[in-house]
Amino acid sequence: MVRQHLEPDVVEVFPNADAVNEALRFLIRVVQDKQVSALTKQLQNSSEGTDKSP
Repeated sequence: MVRQHLEPDVVEVFPNADAVNEALRFLIRVVQDKQVSALTKQLQNSSEGTDKSP
């Protein structure tokens, strides 16, 4: 286990380690979902640009 010092304004919102971990895990999921969505969109756009059929 790693211990970190939280600033007072953060402690007001996240009073314990479980609250911090839950929030960080949620943030990780959001970022990962956005990355997957962006990659999917990029792949779709690139495949649309390579399709030269009439």
